[in-house]
Amino acid sequence: MEVMYRELARELEERGHTVIKVYEGDTFGRRKSGEWGLPLASVRTRHRIPTLSSIRQMMTSYRNARKCLRRERPDVVYIQFITFTALYFLLLRYVYKYRLVVSARGSDLLRPNAISLKSLPLILKRADATIVISDALKKRAISLGANPINVYKIYNGLDVEWWRSRPDDCQENMSHRIVFVGRLEKVKGPDILLKSFGIVQARNEDIYLDVIGDGSMKGALQDLAKELGIFHRVTFHGAQNRQYVRTVLHRASAFVMPSRSEGLGLAILEAMAVGTPLIGTRVGGIPEVIDDTSGILVEPEKPEELAEAIRSVLADPSRASTLRQGARDRSLNFTKAACFDRYEQVLKATLG
Repeated sequence: MEVMYRELARELEERGHTVIKVYEGDTFGRRKSGEWGLPLASVRTRHRIPTLSSIRQMMTSYRNARKCLRRERPDVVYIQFITFTALYFLLLRYVYKYRLVVSARGSDLLRPNAISLKSLPLILKRADATIVISDALKKRAISLGANPINVYKIYNGLDVEWWRSRPDDCQENMSHRIVFVGRLEKVKGPDILLKSFGIVQARNEDIYLDVIGDGSMKGALQDLAKELGIFHRVTFHGAQNRQYVRTVLHRASAFVMPSRSEGLGLAILEAMAVGTPLIGTRVGGIPEVIDDTSGILVEPEKPEELAEAIRSVLADPSRASTLRQGARDRSLNFTKAACFDRYEQVLKATLG
């Protein structure tokens, strides 16, 4: 998410806009690079009443946000990922007369904490524009109070040609390799994938699973792989850079996104640009990406159904080839240039 934020800022600067980047860092102040560190406190309660220390911290955050805005005097404030702290900029908008644009990325609307959930209706109702990354998130934003005419869907974008180009060190793989890229958290469904892989592996010895990412479930997933008797066929790569991910995807027989909930994962777009057959669950924005030409959709929480989808791709090279080409073709709908064009249009539109 931070990569997307930085790339959007850089692109807007290249198009002639002045961009001031603000991060919720540990230390308040303007850095030599021109960026700001701006710690923003959230409310903490005891017996449903804000604590005194929380109130003091929020007052400090409010004063610091005001200092930042007074110094920079922005025309538009853009917030990527909506939480309780967006309220600071909603309140200060009436002081400094800027436009407020908030951008929902997924879990901020689908799985907010209790404090953020209470503040979301006010933020979404009063923001000048809300940007979402899928139709599923658009519906969610509207259900929480956003004005439909102020909600704009902009799919994530990526450098399709870079992902499509085959790395020099990428050799042909003689075995089948299934790839998962994402946080190792329950919401992403990696445990479901391990169970599905166990089912497939029992009938196909020439198959391996690459798990790229890190998270709180890593240890539990390794234990599960041992319990299922598949640990020797699963590689836990940890978090990796995009060059590494691209190489693994180019060797893959299929990419699997078994999420229980999803806004619109960037990883699935990256796999699509590479031309990897896609298998994903019917949740959130995934069905907006995977169609019959590029992959297979399955129900969440269904290891047997997911296993059958994996088997169907591995058992039919002709179908796999068709899905590879379909994925490459479909990825052209998710280019970085089109994404940034749309962001610029929306940000300009808020100014009238």
